[in-house]
Amino acid sequence: MRSGGRGAPRDLLVVESPTAALTLRRWVGEACDVLATGGHLLDLPARREGIDLARGFEPTWELVRGKGRILSDLKRAARRAGMVLLATDPDREGEAIAWQLSAELSAEGGSHRIQRVLLGELTPEAIQRAMANPAQIDRARAEAQLARRVVDRLIGFRLSARLAAALRPGLTAGRVQAAALRLAGAWRPPGEGEAGPGALVPIPPPPYQTSTLLQDAARRLGFRPGKAMALARRLHEGVELDDGERVGLLTYPRTGSTWISPEVAQVVGALVRARHGPVALAPGPGQPTSPACRGVHGALRPSRLDWPPERVREALHEVGGRDLARLYALAWERLLGSRMTPEAWRGLGWDGEGGRSRRGTTSGLDDAALLQVLQLRGVGRPSTLASIGESLESRGYLARSAGALQVTPLGGRVLCWLDRTIPHALDADFTARFEDRLDEVEAGRLHWRTAVAETWAPLERVLGQAVA
Repeated sequence: MRSGGRGAPRDLLVVESPTAALTLRRWVGEACDVLATGGHLLDLPARREGIDLARGFEPTWELVRGKGRILSDLKRAARRAGMVLLATDPDREGEAIAWQLSAELSAEGGSHRIQRVLLGELTPEAIQRAMANPAQIDRARAEAQLARRVVDRLIGFRLSARLAAALRPGLTAGRVQAAALRLAGAWRPPGEGEAGPGALVPIPPPPYQTSTLLQDAARRLGFRPGKAMALARRLHEGVELDDGERVGLLTYPRTGSTWISPEVAQVVGALVRARHGPVALAPGPGQPTSPACRGVHGALRPSRLDWPPERVREALHEVGGRDLARLYALAWERLLGSRMTPEAWRGLGWDGEGGRSRRGTTSGLDDAALLQVLQLRGVGRPSTLASIGESLESRGYLARSAGALQVTPLGGRVLCWLDRTIPHALDADFTARFEDRLDEVEAGRLHWRTAVAETWAPLERVLGQAVA
């Protein structure tokens, strides 16, 4: 970031969330303007497929309805800015948004002024570090998201058309929903079949990633995944605390990583000693620090370790109600648990699966069990896990009864159709193989069009007919 001396042009910092922009404006001072995109500005067409197979799966991008003014404001701000810093979310989807934005804004003064900023947490220290060390947009990571978007559009449009023609007009489904419905249909309680989840979390457990936070929020707090993710996102983007400071209390909530830095592990160890006594601290350095464990960003954890739950409880109650404070306390307890001995961890009431169930929780397929089996089989990604079950419910394929999720008669008909029509695709193994291909694209070892072609090939016979 520029120093912002008199007469120097102000830099432009672009984020996705308007709430995050509000938080960041308090820290960047007079040297930088902060604007938000509100998510994607460009997307595939809303009412047609928008993928040209004859041109190598070339997508057609259109301005999202209602985003014209936002894009105009961004272009106007970019023209007068010194540097343009793209701080969209630190994942593949955010990288793809940054890539598209770079193409749109580079005409406003040259691409050499556009840089990428990765913000895994919204604290003053983190934003200073990130803006002092900008990078270039990771095109391979953006192309991994492009491959996902193209495949999911092809499957979603064409599978929905086939379903509607075969079973009932208006039925829809997609790649992830089909795999998740098959897993739900095969699910059995632990001990009754191989589809049921087992004990995923060792003792002591690693810090949270998205899937494990959503599972524990369901088990311990009774939160539906969509609610838990909305609360986590709010804690990440910033809340007003007692002293008037606005700060993000959680790191980026969409993550598949459980990595924490050695510096954070050291602070957590000191907190364990102070709060639970020296005998509660596990020996050794804590979580592994190999690059393979880190992902694009680290674990889902409290970002301000000087703000324990009891210090912010009243403030969180005022701005978001009791549930906001409860979720924050859950993340705090799990982070400390990652540095505790097994005995101390169990002494807090946690079981071998990493959570303790609420009284009355069903033994059937509930939100936590569905999330756990999705995690086991590699279905979904951090940004979609919270909505998978709700998506199946909204389609009428799953129904909720006494806390349990059950496949409906309509869902059963869809499963029978999938098994008869596409017996060896659109299941968990198919999805896991596709995720492997996306990893190869992100690593620069596989072209995104090749990944799409390899994934589309087994579906082409059934779903290959073009959809208007």
